[in-house]
Formats: sequence, C-alpha cells, structure tokens
Amino acid sequence: MEIVERADVTDLDETSIQSILSRLRGTTSEEEKLSRIHITDKQGRVLFAGLLVTGKYPQQFYPRLVIDVAAHAGTRKAEAGSPRFLDHSICEGTIPEMIDEAISVTLRNLRTYSVVEGSGRRDLPEIPPEVLREAVANAVIHREYHPYFQGQPVSVDIYSDRVEITNPGGLWGGKTLETLNDGRSMCRNSALMRLVQNAEIPHTGAATVEGQGTGIELMIYEMESRALRKPDFKASADSFTVTLWRSGAELSMNQQWIQQQGLLTSRKNEALLLTLREFGPSHVHEIRNRLKYDSDDIRDRLHALEQLNMVQEIQKDVFVLVVTGINHTTHPTMDKKTETHPLSTDYDNFSAKAAILDVFQKSEKEVSLTTRELSDITGKSLSALRQAIPSLIAKGTITAIGKPHSRSRSYVLTTSNKT
Repeated sequence: MEIVERADVTDLDETSIQSILSRLRGTTSEEEKLSRIHITDKQGRVLFAGLLVTGKYPQQFYPRLVIDVAAHAGTRKAEAGSPRFLDHSICEGTIPEMIDEAISVTLRNLRTYSVVEGSGRRDLPEIPPEVLREAVANAVIHREYHPYFQGQPVSVDIYSDRVEITNPGGLWGGKTLETLNDGRSMCRNSALMRLVQNAEIPHTGAATVEGQGTGIELMIYEMESRALRKPDFKASADSFTVTLWRSGAELSMNQQWIQQQGLLTSRKNEALLLTLREFGPSHVHEIRNRLKYDSDDIRDRLHALEQLNMVQEIQKDVFVLVVTGINHTTHPTMDKKTETHPLSTDYDNFSAKAAILDVFQKSEKEVSLTTRELSDITGKSLSALRQAIPSLIAKGTITAIGKPHSRSRSYVLTTSNKT
C-alpha cells in the first residue's frame, strides 16, 4: 500500500474518519483501527487509500485525481460551429464528494420529464440517478491508480444522445466484457473499496458503494426494467468506458402509459408490461433473460395480469400485451405542442413507405433515424414501418446502419436517392 510521503494525519478530515470508524467492530485503539482499514500504516504514516477517502483536500498531493465532467453540444466533442462545452466542471475532494458532485453536474445537463403521481407531479431524469451513481462510482474505485496513470482523471462526457463514463485502466483480474455481469467482484483496489464501502454519501448517511459485484447487473436491470436501452461497455488495454443512452421522452412516456392503464402495479409488474410493450409477444425465457427475474415469478405475475385482461398467453409461456385500447406495437402519442419532432408533418394520407421516403428527402442534411424515431415523426405504427423498411432497403432506397436486430439500428437515405 503506497505511503503518501508529503502527507501526515493533519491532512485527514477527522469527521470523515470518525464516520468510518463508527461502522467498525473488533478493534481497540484508534491507531489500530486506522491501520487495519488502511487509512494509515502502523507507524501512523498516511496511506494512499486513506488520503483519497478521508483527506481534507487530496488534490493537494494528486492534482489530476479528479472527475472531469463536460457537456457537449452534439454527439462528438467540439463539433464544428458549436461551443467547446455547454457545461464543464472539475469535481474535486474525497472520493465520496467527487462522486456526489459529478452526479449533480451530470443530472443538471440531462432532460427531466414530469409524471403525475396522485395529486402531485414528480420529475424524472432521462437516466436513472442510481445508474449514474453506480457507473461513476465504479469508474473511480476500479480505475488504475499506478503512478503512470495518476495524471489522468475519470471523465464523464455528456453528449446529446448519451453519457460516457471513462476511467484509466482496462479490465482487471481476468474480467472480460463477457463476464462483467457474472456477479463476481474482482477489485483492483481492494483497500480502497473497503474504505469507500464504509464512507457515507455526503449529507445522506448512506454508503457510497455496496461492493458485492452486482454493480453492472444493477445498471442493466435499472435501465431494462424501465424499457430503456441497456448500457454499453467498451474495454481497451488502458481504459474502460460505460455508455448510458439518453432516453429523451421515452422514460416519461413509459410512466404515463403505465398510469393510463388505471391500475396500481408493482415495479416488477411495470417492468413486465413495458417489456411486452417494447418487444411484442415474448416467451417467459426471453423476459427472464432481459429482466433477470425468476421464470416462475414471471409466469405467476403474467397469469395474474392475464386475469386483469392486461396480457394474454397466446401459446404456452408466450405472452402478449392486450391492454384495452392499446396496441402493443406502438408507443403512446406525445404531446405535439411540447414534444414535436423537427421533421414532423401530417402523414395521415401517406403510406408507411411514402412517409419514410418523404421524411428523408425533405431533410436539409443527411439524417440517421431509428424505427422509433420514424414512428414519432410520421405517426405510423412500429409494425407498419417494420413491414415497409425491408422493401425500401431491397430497392436501394435507404441503407441500414447497425446489426439487424439491434434496437439502435438506424437508416439513412441512399446517396443516389437524394434530391
């Protein structure tokens, strides 16, 4: 464990230390406690992990061990004609303080949508705060702290369509992208992890992290249970990036749709309904793979929802959404006064094929649109668009970008068809 040669115990915050020590048992003197949890060594010298978690100002000794949060105007850094940053903040302090500030800065740069709850309203950010916290905390705790990397901060880049959290240092301890979600905690910085587990989120009393190897699973679950796109992960030899996709109005629409059913449902039931709404007829095993629920629990809940005429079992273990008045292949109509897409027009008298072609041809610049975006613009159902798109691709009218079954697959007008 690295000793911080220029620091001594006067550089540590006594309140932070006492908060951590109050959670520990089985030790006697304070000096013993401090050494057992790696705040200091047995000679009372300040250790690296102790400074980062309980220091008065750790950046006095490590100026670049910060979280750099930047909001960008488009989908890339410094796009032509755009300001360099819409917002920029260097988050300093202890690890719990940095994490808390980084989340606050990120949330103020995300859209929020109001959902009616009883007689009041609740504002929902387009990325759940608990997902942001897990991603940022993981980046700070699992980053590489070798001296070679100490000049590199953790970065949070907020783009118009996503948030990317990147930490120095690749995957560690035999972890791969394929085994990220296996529930095994492989921590590069075990002493730091133990300290942060016992440190409080500022002003809340709650632990900063839980450290049970379930962080990736939590992020995926929290996104998918809201029928939002799950995080993407990218690893290289010297960095790791988590991409959280901004949901726009989707989160608000999903919650409004649940409320429109006129029934109070549990969180799990909401997730089941939203999954059927998003993916259409689904087998119990497909739902289990998406939501990580127990198969028997899924069956029991869907059969209970079937009694309420909200879903129907069309064959063994295959369920479809049949809520009265709701087509499971479509999304609820957005308020055109506040959420109108800039390419929207009246397409009531257009076929799905004609509507798609018109959207692309009237755009002043090349655009890439997903099926859902085309549905929002044209008002056509997803099923109608999905039937029309393959023939347009076969004729060379439009070109697909992305994997065939990816939710992020998008389409552009083929160059030869531009007017």
